[in-house]
Amino acid sequence: MWLEALFGKLLAYKQELIQQSFVEETKKKRKEIALKVNSSKEDYNESSSDDEDAENLSLMVKKFGKFIKTSKVENSLNL
Repeated sequence: MWLEALFGKLLAYKQELIQQSFVEETKKKRKEIALKVNSSKEDYNESSSDDEDAENLSLMVKKFGKFIKTSKVENSLNL
């Protein structure tokens, strides 16, 4: 009887170690992003027109949407 209990505890310990290593690996794989900010409004107004702003905004929204989709997929796999 005590061998079965010992075996069960060993299996539980092994599962716990596997789960901890999986969590550590996922923490290492996370990516961080940094956004560049213009320091003055004058530089911003001189450097781009309204059409360029609309294109840049739409491109940023598309890329951000893809980023959110991939991060949701990764997060759902981690649970």
